[in-house]
Amino acid sequence: MNEPILQRMRSWWPARRRARSERIERPRPAAATPGARVVCVTSGKGGTGKSLVSTNLAIAVARRLERVALVDADLGLANDHLLLGVHPEGHLLHLLEADRDVADLLTPTPYGFRLLSGGSGVHELAALAPRELFRLIRKLERLRKASDFVIVDTSAGIGPQTLLFLYASREIVLVVTPDLSSMTDGYAIIKTLLHRSTDFRIRVLVNRVRSHDQARRVFDKIRHVCDRFLATEGAAPSIEWIGFLREDALVSSAAMLRRPVFDVHPDAPVSRGMAVIAERLLDSDTPSLELPFAIRRVLADATPDTSPSERRRPGRQRHRGSQAPRSSAIERNFDRGSCTTTSSPSA
Repeated sequence: MNEPILQRMRSWWPARRRARSERIERPRPAAATPGARVVCVTSGKGGTGKSLVSTNLAIAVARRLERVALVDADLGLANDHLLLGVHPEGHLLHLLEADRDVADLLTPTPYGFRLLSGGSGVHELAALAPRELFRLIRKLERLRKASDFVIVDTSAGIGPQTLLFLYASREIVLVVTPDLSSMTDGYAIIKTLLHRSTDFRIRVLVNRVRSHDQARRVFDKIRHVCDRFLATEGAAPSIEWIGFLREDALVSSAAMLRRPVFDVHPDAPVSRGMAVIAERLLDSDTPSLELPFAIRRVLADATPDTSPSERRRPGRQRHRGSQAPRSSAIERNFDRGSCTTTSSPSA
């Protein structure tokens, strides 16, 4: 080979290798973490006013933030659109279609936020397979990236669909009432979530009470039972007070008008309480989960544990130390109200 060519190659190759090394080792700028805060509003049983809280909370948040979205995740039995007086043209089932995007299904509301309906009377939504729910949550990630705040109104209870939405979030607002069954089912929600992970931030909202003192007694009963049965290694579970809403006949009258009480009666006690709850929620800082971690939670729950140690023979009787006696003890604890009332904010 010609000698000048070899000399040029010798001088060129180290420079190229050095440039390549510098290109690989050059630090990349840190990417901004996109995504809104996602807050799931849930309850242990129906009739607690969960949809009332979700719709009015969305209005209160939209008065401070521009891009707010409400997802009605009560699949097949959604009713947030009725309380808001809007008529959605699409719902979550359409999101599973390959050519549909979240932006195509959002319904504008007169209150400054957008609604994604869960469909009313759509039986296919009530029977979605885990993989379909997985696809649904992946597509909903686009909504999180295009919003500042997302409120998810889940269905009541601890059904698979509800848990998948809760597991894909970090912030939970648990709505309870002074009813014993509501408190007991609310405790079941807390126990189920903390069994999966301890990094949930669970805030308790007590609805349909006569006074602040009654609301605090309800919250203290729930916290007392959680501290007694769910504490691990001396650490109490993180259960927070977020506020209360009074029993108010104006709520029903506004619902008959298909308008939120926060809009029809902004000076009513229940509306003022909702404003305080929204302020506390917005003033707190809880980053939402990134999608990979949220999806791992969803897949972990969708894949049941079939290890031999967890299998139970058909017809086998429960051991005396199983969970059934503990549940009875918990209900007796709630009924007795054996807890101390602590000081709290006025709302």
